[in-house]
Amino acid sequence: KEAGVKHFSLVSSSGANANSSFFYLKIKGEVEEKVKALAFERTTIVRPNLLFTSRERTRPFEAAFQAFWKVITPVLPSSQKGIS
Repeated sequence: KEAGVKHFSLVSSSGANANSSFFYLKIKGEVEEKVKALAFERTTIVRPNLLFTSRERTRPFEAAFQAFWKVITPVLPSSQKGIS
């Protein structure tokens, strides 16, 4: 804000909630609340369900989950499908 930024955009997570018992969703929810408290003229928070991306560093659990997700995607409603 001090630098003249009027619009803040944040990529969060589906299910983000500061009161969640899941650490990841709790942190995402807390960050959303803190960003809102900054009171930019405009704030955009997007909550994609799952992001598929290539990484230079491998994350075995993430890779396994993405493979699993691709198998079950055909039977999921469109609102629950990942974003490439």
